[in-house]
Amino acid sequence: MVVTHFHLDHSGRIGAFPRARVVTGRGNWPSHVGAVPCTLPEGLEPDAPDWTGGPIGVFERSQTLLGRSEIRLVPLPGHTPGHVGLLLQDGDRSFLVAGDATYSEEETL
Repeated sequence: MVVTHFHLDHSGRIGAFPRARVVTGRGNWPSHVGAVPCTLPEGLEPDAPDWTGGPIGVFERSQTLLGRSEIRLVPLPGHTPGHVGLLLQDGDRSFLVAGDATYSEEETL
C-alpha cells in the first residue's frame, strides 16, 4: 500500500489492512503532519524508498516497486515532508497517482 502522505483523509483506514506492506516517503513518517491528527495501527513501520530507480520524465529520482520498472514511487515535494506519488507506465502513456499534489485546479493546469 502506497501512502502519499499521512493526513487523515489519506491514511485513516490503514488499520483495515493489517498485513499490508506500507510504503511512503522518508520524512512523511512518523511526523503525521496535518491539521487533523492521524491515528495509525500500533506497531506500523512503513518502508521508505532508497531512490535507486534513477530519474524518469520530470522526476529527478524514483524507486521501482514490486520489482517492475513500470511501477515507481516518485517524490512530490511541497504538500508535506516526504510526500510521494505513484507513477504507472503503460507503453507510451503514464499515470500519476498523486494525493493532494496541488490545492486547486488552477495550480494543476
